[in-house]
Amino acid sequence: MSKFIISILLFISILFIGCSPTSKLTKQTDLAKLAIANGDFETAYNLYTNYINEQQAKNKEVGGEIYNYAAKAALALKKYTDGEKYFKLAKFKGLADADLYYSMIKVYKMIDNLSKEMDATEHFVKNFKQDARHNELKKRLFNIYVESENWEKALAMWPEFTEEEQIDEKLLELYFTVNKKLKNNEEADIIATNLLKKNVTNKDALEWKAEKHFWIAENKYQAEMEAYEKNKTNKQYNLLVNALDVVTADFKKSLVYFEMLYKLYPSKEYAKYMSNIYIRFQDEKKSEYYRKLSL
Repeated sequence: MSKFIISILLFISILFIGCSPTSKLTKQTDLAKLAIANGDFETAYNLYTNYINEQQAKNKEVGGEIYNYAAKAALALKKYTDGEKYFKLAKFKGLADADLYYSMIKVYKMIDNLSKEMDATEHFVKNFKQDARHNELKKRLFNIYVESENWEKALAMWPEFTEEEQIDEKLLELYFTVNKKLKNNEEADIIATNLLKKNVTNKDALEWKAEKHFWIAENKYQAEMEAYEKNKTNKQYNLLVNALDVVTADFKKSLVYFEMLYKLYPSKEYAKYMSNIYIRFQDEKKSEYYRKLSL
């Protein structure tokens, strides 16, 4: 049956309602549901709103299903205030369905209300596991936890992803951020390695590796030099020489990563690191070159 014919039938039925007060309220909701099925959200919205207002005026209870459909009609018409109001009432009565939650989540994202989006998405992920949109919203929820700095929630959620999902670069980057913020450095280092296996130009992973090896080398260099200054013996000198071999190896590793970073994403910060590395290599010419680039 075409939408045009259904619309005519709806119009005739609405006229009939006006002549039959005894069944008016029931027919209103039936016609409103038919209007939604036909995509006629304006008619559905008006019918549901009238029904809700009439029931409330008589201090009569309105069913959760009515609020569920009223919310859908309102949201379809971009009447977001009414949509959220009816959504909350449907939710309170336990009858907000997956479609309504999904629509409301999109609205919260659109208006940039991260807190409300998180609450609604958490409910969807927990209660609508068989829905075709579940995986999409599960990934979005993980993203929300990172955006809102709910590091522990994000960490606890990670095992819920499949092995295939856990090697997705975007998800791995988020998980990388979580572990860095929680100072899970060993895990973060493993993630950085995996990210570089997937994408050798991944900026965050390159930075992690570059800075990791730089500070291992620099801290060891400072510690060994301080120890030698306090105790200038042949034994301590030999220890210093051996330690500097290790230090040099880490500085070289760091330099490889910083050279790649500077080539891909030129920045004064990277140039400053490189200048300091060449100072440790006693290469004043290159150190000065990168020092100027860091200014």
